[in-house]
Amino acid sequence: MKKNIVVVLLMILGAMLIWGCVPQAPLPEAEEAAPPPPEKVELEWWTVQAGEQPAIAHWDYIIEEFEKKYPNVEVKRVDMIDEDFKTG
Repeated sequence: MKKNIVVVLLMILGAMLIWGCVPQAPLPEAEEAAPPPPEKVELEWWTVQAGEQPAIAHWDYIIEEFEKKYPNVEVKRVDMIDEDFKTG
Protein backbone atom coordinates (compact mmCIF):
# COMPACT_ATOMS: atom_id res chain seq x y z
CA MET A 1 0.00 0.00 0.00
CA LYS A 2 2.75 2.45 0.94
CA LYS A 3 4.60 1.51 -2.23
CA ASN A 4 1.55 2.39 -4.34
CA ILE A 5 1.24 5.80 -2.67
CA VAL A 6 4.93 6.53 -3.31
CA VAL A 7 4.58 5.52 -6.98
CA VAL A 8 1.49 7.71 -7.43
CA LEU A 9 3.17 10.67 -5.73
CA LEU A 10 6.27 10.26 -7.92
CA MET A 11 4.08 10.14 -11.03
CA ILE A 12 2.27 13.31 -9.96
CA LEU A 13 5.59 15.00 -9.20
CA GLY A 14 6.97 13.95 -12.60
CA ALA A 15 3.85 15.23 -14.38
CA MET A 16 4.12 18.57 -12.57
CA LEU A 17 7.79 18.81 -13.50
CA ILE A 18 7.07 18.13 -17.17
CA TRP A 19 4.09 20.53 -17.14
CA GLY A 20 6.35 23.30 -15.84
CA CYS A 21 8.73 22.84 -18.77
CA VAL A 22 6.06 23.25 -21.44
CA PRO A 23 6.49 26.59 -23.26
CA GLN A 24 3.72 29.06 -22.66
CA ALA A 25 1.56 30.29 -25.52
CA PRO A 26 2.60 33.81 -26.53
CA LEU A 27 0.27 36.56 -25.39
CA PRO A 28 -1.37 38.59 -28.13
CA GLU A 29 0.41 41.89 -28.59
CA ALA A 30 -1.56 44.99 -27.80
CA GLU A 31 -2.04 47.42 -30.62
CA GLU A 32 0.17 50.44 -30.13
CA ALA A 33 -1.66 53.71 -30.39
CA ALA A 34 0.16 56.49 -32.16
CA PRO A 35 1.49 58.95 -29.58
CA PRO A 36 -0.25 62.30 -29.63
CA PRO A 37 1.78 65.14 -31.06
CA PRO A 38 3.74 66.80 -28.27
CA GLU A 39 2.27 70.08 -27.17
CA LYS A 40 4.38 72.99 -26.05
CA VAL A 41 4.89 73.02 -22.28
CA GLU A 42 6.28 75.92 -20.27
CA LEU A 43 7.84 75.38 -16.85
CA GLU A 44 8.89 77.98 -14.30
CA TRP A 45 12.05 77.12 -12.37
CA TRP A 46 12.39 79.20 -9.23
CA THR A 47 15.90 79.85 -7.95
CA VAL A 48 17.31 81.88 -5.08
CA GLN A 49 20.63 82.65 -6.77
CA ALA A 50 19.53 86.09 -7.95
CA GLY A 51 22.60 87.99 -9.06
CA GLU A 52 25.12 85.20 -8.41
CA GLN A 53 26.69 85.03 -11.87
CA PRO A 54 28.45 81.61 -11.65
CA ALA A 55 25.27 79.94 -10.40
CA ILE A 56 23.10 81.66 -13.02
CA ALA A 57 25.43 80.55 -15.82
CA HIS A 58 25.32 77.00 -14.46
CA TRP A 59 21.51 76.91 -14.32
CA ASP A 60 21.24 78.46 -17.79
CA TYR A 61 23.50 75.71 -19.16
CA ILE A 62 21.35 73.02 -17.52
CA ILE A 63 18.18 74.60 -18.92
CA GLU A 64 19.72 74.81 -22.40
CA GLU A 65 20.73 71.12 -22.35
CA PHE A 66 17.29 70.10 -21.05
CA GLU A 67 15.54 72.06 -23.80
CA LYS A 68 17.76 70.39 -26.42
CA LYS A 69 16.69 66.98 -25.16
CA TYR A 70 13.02 67.97 -24.83
CA PRO A 71 12.29 70.53 -27.56
CA ASN A 72 8.60 70.78 -26.68
CA VAL A 73 9.43 72.03 -23.15
CA GLU A 74 10.43 75.62 -22.46
CA VAL A 75 11.97 76.35 -19.06
CA LYS A 76 11.74 79.88 -17.69
CA ARG A 77 14.18 80.60 -14.86
CA VAL A 78 12.71 82.93 -12.23
CA ASP A 79 15.18 84.47 -9.78
CA MET A 80 13.68 85.12 -6.36
CA ILE A 81 14.78 86.57 -3.05
CA ASP A 82 14.81 84.11 -0.13
CA GLU A 83 11.55 85.27 1.47
CA ASP A 84 9.67 85.28 -1.85
CA PHE A 85 10.92 81.76 -2.50
CA LYS A 86 9.70 80.54 0.90
CA THR A 87 6.20 81.97 0.42
CA GLY A 88 5.95 81.15 -3.34
